[in-house]
Amino acid sequence: MKQRVSFLVTLATALFAAAACSPQQDSERFAADLVPVNGSGATGRVSLDLDGNLLAVMVDASGVEPERVHPQHIHGFDDGRQATCPTPGADSNGDGIVDAAEAEAAYGPVRVPLAPFPTTRAQPDLRFSLLYMAPGGDLAYPFTVEVDQLRSLQGRHIVLHGLTVDGTYRMDVPVACGEIRRSG
Repeated sequence: MKQRVSFLVTLATALFAAAACSPQQDSERFAADLVPVNGSGATGRVSLDLDGNLLAVMVDASGVEPERVHPQHIHGFDDGRQATCPTPGADSNGDGIVDAAEAEAAYGPVRVPLAPFPTTRAQPDLRFSLLYMAPGGDLAYPFTVEVDQLRSLQGRHIVLHGLTVDGTYRMDVPVACGEIRRSG
């Protein structure tokens, strides 16, 4: 079973890479480098390929909590404000955690949910999609989502959520963030 799953993950990754590398007139390529938020240690890289209203996304991240669901979204403002990743100074209630509401002031509201949200597991869960979640909190997650009325990805931010706070896992707490920028 592990070999079959490994083959499927390799195949899915190869298909994503082939789609991202194939020349298409109307497609736009973007990338984001994920940096830790809330002292999570989570980092990674995201590749995005927007072709019309289809957005192919490949999330490679490490340092997220194992055996947990990690919601992912594209955030941003539509009123011209510059989105940024939240800093510890965004913790307005002084509880030591920048929660979703506090972070939204920095990177804006959700524009595109990148769902279904992956779960870090030692074994993949093929009920939702072809995804591989390695033990230790690494994830490699290729998927495609349909987007409507997305003005642009440039300057938006991709955010991964999910952190244990005081013994309780909170899926709303941001753990990694990165600015989306055009890539070659």
